[in-house]
Amino acid sequence: MDNELIDQLSFALSEVLEINANTSARETYLALVKQARETLARRERERATYAGHITQARAQYCNDDCEIDDEPYLSVADEGVWVSAWVWVANGESQS
Repeated sequence: MDNELIDQLSFALSEVLEINANTSARETYLALVKQARETLARRERERATYAGHITQARAQYCNDDCEIDDEPYLSVADEGVWVSAWVWVANGESQS
């Protein structure tokens, strides 16, 4: 899904840049798209590498009040991996 969105964005913006024919803007844009693709590829590799950690996090923490996305964000640390999760807070339970 992420790559598809990047492709669509890339096409749309390249069309705009063609109209402008601004070489500098096009090069900057293409560099940003390349960086975004590399980031997405790195995230996919990390999710594959740490699939066991994600599975363990789901088994240990997921319930009616905590969910983990199909493609969670990860933060790799020396002794483990942080796995992003959604925690439910009902209206009226917040302290603000």
